Amino acid sequence: MFGLSFGAAVQSGYEKAWNLPPDRWRHVLWLAVLIGFLFLSATGTLWRRSPANSLVAVLTAVLFAWWSQWLLLGGRVRRRALLPGAVVTVVGLLGLRLASRLVFSPLIASNMVTYGSFGPC
Repeated sequence: MFGLSFGAAVQSGYEKAWNLPPDRWRHVLWLAVLIGFLFLSATGTLWRRSPANSLVAVLTAVLFAWWSQWLLLGGRVRRRALLPGAVVTVVGLLGLRLASRLVFSPLIASNMVTYGSFGPC
């Protein structure tokens, strides 16, 4: 049930950003595709093998972010206008991944040493 409200919130955010009236059914399809995309991303090792595969993974993420906007906005915005938002979304997610690796991993290890197994909780 959380997933449906999450999808509705994402759709609502896109509609507010583009100043469009609500259109509510698309978030259910988006959630199903999101779950499949996350499953394939988590189980696949595409990004670990080579720089070329990493580029394919990034382009796939941009394509998914672009498609998400297009679907949730119901095609009411030109396709080209959605591309900058998709690129910025993926760049932000890559930055979050880098920050997680540089900040959170050492912080968890430090708390584990200081507080024991309850430190990261």
